[in-house]
Amino acid sequence: MAEIDTEYLNKNEPFRLVKLIGGDFAMIDTPAIVGYCHNEEHKGIVTVTIMQEHDCISKGCHYFERFEDYPYWKKYNNREEQKKFLKLKQQRKNEKLKAREEVLRKRDEKFIARAYEIAEKIGLNNIKIISVSKNGKEYTLFYISDKPINDWFDFREIAFIMNREFKKKFILKHIKNTDGSYATL
Repeated sequence: MAEIDTEYLNKNEPFRLVKLIGGDFAMIDTPAIVGYCHNEEHKGIVTVTIMQEHDCISKGCHYFERFEDYPYWKKYNNREEQKKFLKLKQQRKNEKLKAREEVLRKRDEKFIARAYEIAEKIGLNNIKIISVSKNGKEYTLFYISDKPINDWFDFREIAFIMNREFKKKFILKHIKNTDGSYATL
């Protein structure tokens, strides 16, 4: 940054007469100044509006010199840091959510696998467990069987054994079709 620009910044003058790009002179609000363009075709001071019109930042223009000590860049850098922080925070939140979902998926797989082991052990092979749902302290095993009725009573021994093993309450629910009839294998 040129010495004259540092001098104006240190004086805290609200306005300053500058040569803008294109050669025009204008009285500019000092905080609106963001830099200087060294392009031979239109050397001069760059304001926020001019910088946005010329799209200097996204083009990565090598003629554009930022006046980093000016208020605009301090605010700009703070906004960029805030964006990075929020992005990182969202990434961490997503990672925690995925980890939590993975823990729940493994838990449900464990319950379903154990329910199948119990069913096989007691000779019940006409059941297919579809999913597990937790509601408070209660776990519901959703299933389908070969009967088109609410036959949870036939499979209640699975829930009893799981209650004892896991020290949690398990119930069975026969899944219904959209028309209200019980789903079958």
